[in-house]
Amino acid sequence: MRIRFFIVYFLLFIFYTNELVSQKIGIWVFGSTFPRMDTAAPDTGLGYSITGANLLNFNPFSVTRKFKTLSLNWNVTNMWDKNRNLQFYTNGSKIFNNEHKLMDRGDSLKHSKFWGIGDWGYLADQNSFLGIYPSSIVCPHPTNQNQYYLFYINDNYDSAIIDNSFLKFTNVVYCLIDMSFNNGRGKVIEKERKILYGDFSPTLAATKHANGRDWWIAARGYQDTNCYYFFYLDPTGVRYRHKQCLGYNFDSATRDRCYGLNFNSDGKQLAKWSKKGLEVFDFDRCTGKLSNLRQAPYPYATGSYDDYQRVETYQVGFSPNGQYVYTISAGFQDGTSSKRVYQLDTKASDFAASAVKVAECDKFRDTFGTDPNQAGWETSFFSIQIAPDNKIYLGTGEQTRYLHVIEEPDKKGLACNFKQHAIKLLTAKAAIPMYPNYALGADSSSCSSGIAESEQFEVKVYPNPVSDCVYISLSSKGIATKTGIYMYNLLGQEIPCQARNDGSDILSIDVRDLPEGIYLLHIRDKQGSLVKTERIVISR
Repeated sequence: MRIRFFIVYFLLFIFYTNELVSQKIGIWVFGSTFPRMDTAAPDTGLGYSITGANLLNFNPFSVTRKFKTLSLNWNVTNMWDKNRNLQFYTNGSKIFNNEHKLMDRGDSLKHSKFWGIGDWGYLADQNSFLGIYPSSIVCPHPTNQNQYYLFYINDNYDSAIIDNSFLKFTNVVYCLIDMSFNNGRGKVIEKERKILYGDFSPTLAATKHANGRDWWIAARGYQDTNCYYFFYLDPTGVRYRHKQCLGYNFDSATRDRCYGLNFNSDGKQLAKWSKKGLEVFDFDRCTGKLSNLRQAPYPYATGSYDDYQRVETYQVGFSPNGQYVYTISAGFQDGTSSKRVYQLDTKASDFAASAVKVAECDKFRDTFGTDPNQAGWETSFFSIQIAPDNKIYLGTGEQTRYLHVIEEPDKKGLACNFKQHAIKLLTAKAAIPMYPNYALGADSSSCSSGIAESEQFEVKVYPNPVSDCVYISLSSKGIATKTGIYMYNLLGQEIPCQARNDGSDILSIDVRDLPEGIYLLHIRDKQGSLVKTERIVISR
């Protein structure tokens, strides 16, 4: 009976673990919502032609339109469950649920005195420069499949917005969303919790820790700094871990800034774009540390200078295999838009010299059907994202109904097959959803336990299965007094426990009052770093 009990719980544990790591990318939701909806005359006027959200399905490929949604212009964040079902989405101002309605407590994110300037209802603050930056990212809770952390950079605006001066981004914050509330429609159970105060660029990136469960979240300093800030999310919550300063120093005198920050698919490289150029680092998924800096100063080897004071980009992205990085230079020359997409080879001996221009805006404009009063916007280049079909899609950055596609992004140079305005949408949009690689698994070869830099010692947990008392043996003498023991059930809920020490390096936990089942023990060192996760089975 005891053996059968163990086998059943072992299989449940494996199933549960697979469920947690099998987050899938579902239908993309993005597009604008305007108050004017002339449905009596389809596609004949601006009010209808750019109204609503695009629902882009990749399997099979199709585009449909959804009216009365949250407006998603520049800051677009979607989240799905393991079955690719939409859970919620946000524009950085409000959170809408899977029924395209305001989520419980999902209103007034980044609220400021400028809310109401150009507020088009659901659009909230986007028309007044608030929320236009791609500063939101979602990470699933490491062990609770109903919960999600929404991270973003909060704003601190003053009169500078009126003259388009520097915008301030002073807080890294999070909201915790639980989809088990309100019959699956969700609720924000923790709202705008500050993690770190500082001076940040309006962009975030995330990748999984090498254990395949926890998350690293990266932020970049803003003015007169070259520092990166790293945050760590595990089942106990999120906390600031460390900063690292290297690479280009942002110059406030020239209004340098970083919109583009992104990890590659395997989480081992981080790319950042600013006015000074492109930087790519190696990233250690165990320690959260950057190394092996490669720089490509702008203008690239194949480019022209484009008025340095105004050159900007909005995103940077890697090819699926991680070898090539794509970046947009969106400059201005003689008042004419001159926007290009470059590919650089991270494995090249001369990174800067590897730059190849793979696309230049062909000035195509979306004229919005038959409306003679609309000259249309140019289909330029804006956001970059790998899609479930392993192609790279680019938004236009303007109110157009098109997407660009890189058909074979793992191929070098022009062989990547860049197709401009290749996908016709049903409503206008500026950007596409941004998200990390949710399917990234563990990398056991990169570190032996939890977080590197921890005080290294061997851990043994016995007996297992256990009925009354579990023992934790630590190899290093005296380390028991410097060790923290935490216990969780398979819902990610912490179970109060007290580890007793009899003076030796063996800790004991009395589990006689706990129900039978599978539990996770987290052993942490004196810095709070995770040393080991051990599964225990309580069976009687």
